[in-house]
Amino acid sequence: MHSKNKIILLIVFFGFITASLFLLKVKSKPTVNDEITQEGVSPEKEEISRDISPRSEETLSVSFKTESLTWEKEKTYEAEVSFDGNPDPYPTAVSVQLIYDPKVIKIEKIDKGDLWTGTNVLQTKIDNQKGEALFAAGQGFGETTTQNRVLAKVSFSIISFSEKDIAIEIGPESYTASVGVDHLINLKGSPLSVKILK
Repeated sequence: MHSKNKIILLIVFFGFITASLFLLKVKSKPTVNDEITQEGVSPEKEEISRDISPRSEETLSVSFKTESLTWEKEKTYEAEVSFDGNPDPYPTAVSVQLIYDPKVIKIEKIDKGDLWTGTNVLQTKIDNQKGEALFAAGQGFGETTTQNRVLAKVSFSIISFSEKDIAIEIGPESYTASVGVDHLINLKGSPLSVKILK
């Protein structure tokens, strides 16, 4: 019985020594937050910040393309959101926000455009209660640009008649991002104004 207690005491002692050595080793390692000094001089901490907020002074122009500006109730129509010219810089990602009257128009779906040989759809959010839609897409990995101009293809349904023309607008959350550009570039464009027939 006496030797059994000695063995337990030795195991506890060696465990304590091992844990202490481990803690000393961990504490002696420099961490990311430690300042490293050379010749006793502490280097100044350098702060790096990048401005990735949209810049209102930089814009790319877009417009809607559709076959007709007269739409009928209970029918579906398609419109493309396209760059007005060749964008410079050419985007690697786009975000398009659409704002519309949900009492008259319903967005059925939003499909990718033809900017790249392969496209990753990042987000499609359609809120037909609020009258807002957001579509975001990016250039697929290993894919190339096509030099085409269509950002997105949108299918609309007309759900009710309107006495006045209805506008579908490019919203303020519409941007492009490009490789080598450290900020987002706003998309601006005239609304698509359509006449609704009974």
